[in-house]
Amino acid sequence: MAEPSPRPWWTHWVPLLYLAFGVVWILASDSVVSWLFSDSPHLLVVVGTLKGFAFVFLTALVLA
Repeated sequence: MAEPSPRPWWTHWVPLLYLAFGVVWILASDSVVSWLFSDSPHLLVVVGTLKGFAFVFLTALVLA
């Protein structure tokens, strides 16, 4: 039985890069959204939710 070929070196870094990008995106975009919509708590929640859906949708496209 043949041994599986080793994965390329960069595949080990992809999850870490995704994690770093995700954390930076969440922290930065939450700061911007709270600055823009601090006077409207309802709008802050709506925009935050839409921002989350956009993040999930875009990362799903990238990972597909």
